[in-house]
Amino acid sequence: MGPRRPIRPMTPIQPLCTSPAWCVKFKTMEVAFCQTISFNADTFEYDAVAQENGNATIIKFPIDEKKFSPGDVVVVVSNDEVNFHGIIGKIEDGYAFASDPKGSLLPAGVQ
Repeated sequence: MGPRRPIRPMTPIQPLCTSPAWCVKFKTMEVAFCQTISFNADTFEYDAVAQENGNATIIKFPIDEKKFSPGDVVVVVSNDEVNFHGIIGKIEDGYAFASDPKGSLLPAGVQ
């Protein structure tokens, strides 16, 4: 057996190991992009999952799972002020969970 060959991005099929009995073949492909979703604070509906000092630091809100994904940025604005600026950490059952642990101005109370 020769030395392992490094796996190079976007190459067709590369072996994961050098042992033919355990070799797994795969295609290397990496896609990295995110988008920003903006909401108006006056009409934005969310549930506060976590809060600090009366402001929601983690929110849960309905989202289209086919259009958005974890890693996308969420911005909630009121006039010229940013009330929430966070990142979607996960999406479950049509709801996104986003966090803004430091600068959230969204109230944690009932919307």
